[in-house]
Amino acid sequence: MTRTPAKGGSARLLSDVAQSLQKARGTGPAPFDIGIAVSGGGDSMALLHLVAQLAPETCARVHAVTIDHGLRPESADEARMVAQFCEGLGIAHAVRRWQGPAPTGNLMDQARQARRDLIADWAQAQGIGHVFLGHTADDQAETFLMTLARRSGIDGLAGLRPEWIEVDIHWHRPLLGHGREALRDYLRGAGVAWVDDPSNENDRFARVRARKALRCLAPLGLHADDIAAAASHLAMARQVIVGSVHDWNVRHVTQGAGALSFSADALAEAPVELRRRLLISVLRWIGGTSYPPREADLARLISGLLSGRDATLGGVRFRQTKGQIAASREPRA
Repeated sequence: MTRTPAKGGSARLLSDVAQSLQKARGTGPAPFDIGIAVSGGGDSMALLHLVAQLAPETCARVHAVTIDHGLRPESADEARMVAQFCEGLGIAHAVRRWQGPAPTGNLMDQARQARRDLIADWAQAQGIGHVFLGHTADDQAETFLMTLARRSGIDGLAGLRPEWIEVDIHWHRPLLGHGREALRDYLRGAGVAWVDDPSNENDRFARVRARKALRCLAPLGLHADDIAAAASHLAMARQVIVGSVHDWNVRHVTQGAGALSFSADALAEAPVELRRRLLISVLRWIGGTSYPPREADLARLISGLLSGRDATLGGVRFRQTKGQIAASREPRA
């Protein structure tokens, strides 16, 4: 695909995507493989078109995947539309289908996790180590409002990560600094069509309600990019805290025989937020859980440990002996 001259917002889009592609390439050999998750919506179609323009000069071999959740009758046609667009760009395309939600539970959360799992399975089968996602500043702002409603701490309010590594895949979100409408303007200028999912206007879903709340905040001068910028600042603060937790672990935590041990005095002297994060990391490392415990349960655990008592939470047993706290897997767990 021939790259067309870019102006203004398009130039910024191309520059940010080019930076992510360069990170993905690193110092490794060229060409290199990347994957893009493309639903057919405006965000992912813009990302696909931008990457296709940059692929020749960055030596990227581009692969695309569409996850068909089967939740709407139009989804199969949308997947075919993406396939035809990819064919015109000379990009390999695959479709992975979700078998559907469990009878109970959060539908959107199930769909999100299924999408991530299916993308990861596809990428690993293709030997693709880098996957690009089309989340935008609007997604960042909506996530901020939803986590604010849940009274989340800095982890939730820090929002979507620009990049991270999970299941041996390096995930990238190069469009977090750009609004949804800017991407649609880019597509209009390039003559590229996209699909609008009608569920994006369904008040049943928390994200849709957050999206509509953003429209109400606009007259106050509070826009999606302002909230996204605040989330970015919180993410930088979070990195400092995470670094402090790592340093504390290096100084105080001893590992052996499937258990972790540390000084009760050192735990008591740690700042409150650091103490919380230390115990969450212990619970997740030993217990193997994906999510932290409820705040009330964590508060009871901390209170008990600071009072010198043994405690159990999330399948992890904490025992105190001679000023040391030993954390190990609870036998019945």
